[in-house]
Amino acid sequence: MSPALSARGLAKRYGSVEALGGVDLEVAEGELVGLLGPNGAGKSTLVKIVCGLVRPSAGSAEICGLRAGSREARRSLGYLAELFRFPGWASGDEVLELHQRLAGSEGGAAERAELLDLVGLADARDRRVEEM
Repeated sequence: MSPALSARGLAKRYGSVEALGGVDLEVAEGELVGLLGPNGAGKSTLVKIVCGLVRPSAGSAEICGLRAGSREARRSLGYLAELFRFPGWASGDEVLELHQRLAGSEGGAAERAELLDLVGLADARDRRVEEM
């Protein structure tokens, strides 16, 4: 059986700074894994690469046999940063559109309107996040 997560030689550089250096990792289906290390060790960078939010400088990763960062892989993943905030200038509709794109959804404006209505936020469609 293939691993749920596989990484080979994953590395990330920002100019001369090495944020992640050649990580090899395999996680079996159902296995629980924790990433431990000091600030700047590359934990968040590794997770962001696996989720397709950051492109690696080298190496590759697969999730259930799908290339990490591919539309198919992103559909099965979620990522919530520790100190996450929606941008204040964005409208409710723009926030949902961003998440549609990240998930590879093709639902469009009609789906976003339906979702806002479903959670009682239809009036937030054109309001900025900072006004909510």
